[in-house]
Amino acid sequence: VGVHTCALIVKKGIKHNKNNNVLWLKCTTDGYIVKKGVRKYSKNAPNALEKVENILKQFIMDNSIDIQNIPELQKISPINFDDKLLELIPEAYLDQRKITEKEIYEGIDRLVRENAAYQIRNNLGEIINEN
Repeated sequence: VGVHTCALIVKKGIKHNKNNNVLWLKCTTDGYIVKKGVRKYSKNAPNALEKVENILKQFIMDNSIDIQNIPELQKISPINFDDKLLELIPEAYLDQRKITEKEIYEGIDRLVRENAAYQIRNNLGEIINEN
């Protein structure tokens, strides 16, 4: 659970056709860092907004342009009005990137280590002594 900023850009007085495409963008970094509880801009912090700024401007001017689909970052697709929850968030529309076999094994290894550390820390595991 977390708080995420979301932006919705609409053109006043123009009804949205259900078949019209929507530009879905997910920018998890904005060039700011938190230092002592205060958000401050940093040139060294990653900024996904800079990557998509021109694409966003182009799409606002002409929503019929073709934009490259980049998994977990950007995609053009119409709103799914058949969705009972009518989720209007990028995660519901963006494609997932392909996970490599190496990432799967690294994830399993990390989970096993975390689980073992938790078991040891909380005396939940039974230590087997084969002496």
